[in-house]
Amino acid sequence: MNKQEIARRIMMKRHTQRLPGGSRAGFLLGDGTRVGKGRIAAAIIFENFLRGRKNSIWLSVSNEHKYDAKWDLRDIGTDQIAFHHLYTSKRSLVSAGDVFGSVKEGVVFSTFFNLTEFSYFRKKYQSSLYEWFDWCGQDFNGVIIVDECHQTKKQFYNNVRTGTNIECAVLKLQARLQNARIVYMCATGISEPINMGYMTRLGLWGQGTAFHAFEDMGCMELVGMEKQGGMYLALQLSFEDVVFDIFEVDVDQNLVKIYDQSVALWEEFLKSSHRSFTEAENRQTIDRDAHRTFWLHFWAAHSDFFKYLCISAKIRDAALMAQQAGKDGKSWSSYFNLEAQNVLLEYRVDFAEVSRNLRKYGMWKKPMECLSSARMMRLK
Repeated sequence: MNKQEIARRIMMKRHTQRLPGGSRAGFLLGDGTRVGKGRIAAAIIFENFLRGRKNSIWLSVSNEHKYDAKWDLRDIGTDQIAFHHLYTSKRSLVSAGDVFGSVKEGVVFSTFFNLTEFSYFRKKYQSSLYEWFDWCGQDFNGVIIVDECHQTKKQFYNNVRTGTNIECAVLKLQARLQNARIVYMCATGISEPINMGYMTRLGLWGQGTAFHAFEDMGCMELVGMEKQGGMYLALQLSFEDVVFDIFEVDVDQNLVKIYDQSVALWEEFLKSSHRSFTEAENRQTIDRDAHRTFWLHFWAAHSDFFKYLCISAKIRDAALMAQQAGKDGKSWSSYFNLEAQNVLLEYRVDFAEVSRNLRKYGMWKKPMECLSSARMMRLK
């Protein structure tokens, strides 16, 4: 039995338990990078779906993580589970009410920030969190994945407990949905006890525990003693006999040409932008805030563009190294830059086609152009 299956079984058993206060016990999945936290979370959602609990919530820090969530669910064969992405935007590409109105069952993916937005359909300035409560119902018993949960950690200043709007929303969600199956998922979730204030479902403090209140929790060694209670796992990949090397990539001349053309293009952007702002300031048709905001976005786009262009130069060599490792009987794992991958998806570049071309290793030109042209399109 592999480690992921063991984690799934421990988690399912944990969710059958109740805390002294009546809430369903939660679980912390603190496995390190590349252990497979996403697959375990997908397995938990799938098993609960098969047991009749059709609705689940997946909360994370960024909209880009929706691709990872979808792939984790797909890779374990959950094609029958609908996946709904709840967009996050103050100007609302898709408002919360529109999504919930059409969702009957499945996995709803959202960012933490969406919990703190104002409602589009309720009273003015009322939180959209109440729309989540309406959708979940009074006795919601599905899975809630709190991915990258360190973003909601509590902080202490002068012994006074404080929290962000996101953390307060996560606490309210747990307090309201006491029957939900909470899974905290983060590789760095418990670096310090003071960062665990949002994990109210672990049962580390309160009635019937060793700590009467959250503030009474001391050192991490005491928290570690509670691991035997089956409330969390924190596995890491072994780095025994691991060797780290830095490889120098031979730059393709085609890339050099594209890079030079890109530099010329951005120089033209910079000159034309300066001219436009100078004319606007002379006519007094633009304010200082708009000027500052534009340049913040301009240089951010400039940095991203050349970063992804340089990343595209490494794909061929990385693929050849992986091919050689396979011939040598070694297992290998690749980490393709998440942002660069999502650029391809955002502009509907056929990532499967890029992957097929990479496997041929002789067709270097097309995937490189896909990566660079995707960034070009973003500027239009």
